[in-house]
Amino acid sequence: MDVLITIVQFLAVLAAVVLVHEFGHFATAKAFGVKVNEFGFGFPPKLLTVWRKGETEYTINLLPIGGFVKLEGENDATGPRSLASKGVGTRFIIIIAGVFMNVVLALLLLTGLFMFTVGELEVTQVSSRSPGSAAGLLPGDRILKVNDEDVSSLRQLTRSLGANRGTDVPLLIRRNGEEQVLYVSPTSHSFPHNAASGVSVEVVGNLVVTNVSPGSPADRAGVQDGDIITAVDRQAVDGFYALTGLINENRGRQIEWQILRDGASQTLYVTPRSSPAPGQGATGINIHVAGAVRVENVAPGSPAHSAGLQPGDIIEEVDGVSINDFIGLSNAVNRRLGETSTWTLQRGSASVPIALVPNVDALPYEASTGLTVEFLALQKTPVNPPWEALAQSVTWIGSAAVATKDAVASWLADDGEAPFAGPIGIAQGTGELAREAGLISLVPLTALLSMSLAFFNILPIPALDGGRLVFVVLEWVRRGKRIPPEKEGLVHVIGFVGLMTMLAALTYNDIIRIIEGYSFLP
Repeated sequence: MDVLITIVQFLAVLAAVVLVHEFGHFATAKAFGVKVNEFGFGFPPKLLTVWRKGETEYTINLLPIGGFVKLEGENDATGPRSLASKGVGTRFIIIIAGVFMNVVLALLLLTGLFMFTVGELEVTQVSSRSPGSAAGLLPGDRILKVNDEDVSSLRQLTRSLGANRGTDVPLLIRRNGEEQVLYVSPTSHSFPHNAASGVSVEVVGNLVVTNVSPGSPADRAGVQDGDIITAVDRQAVDGFYALTGLINENRGRQIEWQILRDGASQTLYVTPRSSPAPGQGATGINIHVAGAVRVENVAPGSPAHSAGLQPGDIIEEVDGVSINDFIGLSNAVNRRLGETSTWTLQRGSASVPIALVPNVDALPYEASTGLTVEFLALQKTPVNPPWEALAQSVTWIGSAAVATKDAVASWLADDGEAPFAGPIGIAQGTGELAREAGLISLVPLTALLSMSLAFFNILPIPALDGGRLVFVVLEWVRRGKRIPPEKEGLVHVIGFVGLMTMLAALTYNDIIRIIEGYSFLP
């Protein structure tokens, strides 16, 4: 089903870009009295005629990699309504119209996007006893900034939080229309959510202090490396999230800690700070959790839910491999994506075997905080005036052009990936982007592809619009003396064969990339 959805999304994006391009040729040809014999989506052979109106046949063709408008007499000036019988200026306008329409489409899409939508990340789930839960995040919160930096994509959020593991990170959120700052502490000790299986887990057991920062609240209270924290504020703790939750609830207030040191119980008093030093948490300690992997949440409709996992289950083995931390669980799951794996659970005093098929197309989750987020486009009254939105569109297109130039330069210097993809690669990227950022992400993608098509088509390559313009310009330079039609036609045929060869090579590379597990998203 996901593959089918990706194909439909890709064809919708491609159709928008191609049909707008060909409409430019079609409309100007009609306006200048040139006969249009066929308007086709895809390249021949022809599959079916969708419609016939007047002298024009509208068709769908077998290869969905482009489109064409078949004009009367493209190289034969004998017919009164042929393209070749028209003057240099008319032919120039008809040929350049496709590129012009692609530029217009990109600007319209982006201007509308910047005028009427605001992209935000909404929290859809918070794993219980996770850093996100401890920070006070709730489903429905909109994450606006991390460390005073705007975030507008899931991967940007992931990178920002992942780069600050073990520290208190300020998040600017909007809740019920009001903005506020919360502090979340991304952890490298446990990872609560495995997207492929749909299960949130916590490693539970002894909370062993592995490092105490000098001068920190824990250091001043007498906490030492090797201490085992058993209770905070008179509440037993057996996992990292329970500990961080109690710490965050009591910032700025002295609380009682029960610890075990060399087998003896001691009571210490720690005051978690509200504004920790860079690189430190509220108390200044690092924790190692040695114990078992316990299920905290099971996502509805997930493979774990279908297999019968329940909160409180202890995951003992996956495919015969003992599980004692999330990394081990994640590795075991990822080895069997799309295949049946056998899990052994401890449920109460019973040992329970289950069969689970991890989802190969799992959505990404921000594991270090226990948050599940998705990209939203909030439909609103205009948030930017048209002229500002248009300026943003031009800036966006300019940035995309510079990024493309840099990628090509890096590729030519043998220092980067080839910045090209064929239809299969574009389809893969379309599906990945839609799954991660939602359907609204297809708007800037369509704009980018439209600009790319405009740029590629204007290049002086035979068979492309730019190649045909070369012959029109040469005719103008030679004061109306045309290159013989048979020679021009031969050049375009050779160019078309070259383009099809390049397309076949790109398609081959796309298939190899997919086989090797390559993702188009960084």
